[in-house]
Amino acid sequence: MFAVMLAILLTLLACSPVSGVAIDSADDTAADTADEVKLTQVNDGPAWCLDVEDASLGSFGYAGDHAEIAHGVEVFVAAEGADFSELVGEEALDLPGDFSVGLRAEAGDRYAQITTPLFTITEDALSFSQLSEADHRGVEILVELLAPNGALLAVGRVPALTGGYVPAMPGEGDDDHDDQAETKTNTGNGGTTSTESSAGLFTPQQLDLSPWRGQSARLRFSQRSVMERVAFFTLLDDLCHQAPSAEAAVVPLTAR
Repeated sequence: MFAVMLAILLTLLACSPVSGVAIDSADDTAADTADEVKLTQVNDGPAWCLDVEDASLGSFGYAGDHAEIAHGVEVFVAAEGADFSELVGEEALDLPGDFSVGLRAEAGDRYAQITTPLFTITEDALSFSQLSEADHRGVEILVELLAPNGALLAVGRVPALTGGYVPAMPGEGDDDHDDQAETKTNTGNGGTTSTESSAGLFTPQQLDLSPWRGQSARLRFSQRSVMERVAFFTLLDDLCHQAPSAEAAVVPLTAR
């Protein structure tokens, strides 16, 4: 009788859900969950990005690939390898993609501007890459955080950075060698009269949006030259709303 009861008990234990298979399944589930969390963190990219890789300014509210806001004030799509300056060397620039958005304005009251669509601030930063034809001696760049009704929430001054780019004078006999180009050589990059140019690198920068998290807003970038009768370009690319990056310098915003 005892032998029969022992056999029945062993059979019941073998059929119990508290078995080696059940324990293995729990371990597998925990491992799967950990993998899912890791994949979410790895693939958790920006909330959104704006660029002009379709060769259009549509992301910033302009039609086509060029917008002349006023005389000497323009926003344009800059193509890698293209000529979009009166000086020499921009053909060798290595853009983050095939195209970047360009801003160029002469000194005065009018700025070349791009404005993002209205968005909800769900991340703590707006990152972007920049390369300007001249540094602060030739270019002024401002950024404004705007409420849905257009009211100014904050403003900041973006350092104009060349990334090492030094444009060169056109060669002798070049039709582009004019008084404006001659003036440009004395500002922005230490002043060069060489016909040799130096390519530069786009510099990552970011805005701290954490004080306005949860609010709806737009961002407006404005650019102009600080010299009379000349206009330097600024290229912007990969405007992304995302978590802060340790690799990008922070441009402070001052609340208004």
